[in-house]
Amino acid sequence: MKVWSFYNPETGEFLRRTFRGPARALEANTPVGFLPWEGKVNPEANKVDLVTGALVAWQSPQPSLDHEWTGAGWKVSDQARAVRTRRAEALGKIKALESRQPRVLRELALGDDQARARLQAIEEEIQKLRSDLS
Repeated sequence: MKVWSFYNPETGEFLRRTFRGPARALEANTPVGFLPWEGKVNPEANKVDLVTGALVAWQSPQPSLDHEWTGAGWKVSDQARAVRTRRAEALGKIKALESRQPRVLRELALGDDQARARLQAIEEEIQKLRSDLS
């Protein structure tokens, strides 16, 4: 059993896909338009030099501004991960607050004098959380 990676013969860039199996099954498992390379290759950090045919160090394009290069590949930065986490938490809190509004609106419609203050307090919390999102 061997492992093969696959690269584009026009760019030298590797797919993330690999094949592990017997050599006799390689042709059937090679993606159309790609060539096999024996061994597992990191597609973010290596490619084939089309002039020499050698495996060379390379840095794939940055997937997004949230990613940072680790030397072995791209990963979402800790700062971006923290921002995503804070955003998800804020959206969860907003959803929970909004789920309380229908009850308060019914109370307001039925003439509950304190319902308006409760509704205003919910709205103020939501607005504060929304400002944290930007």
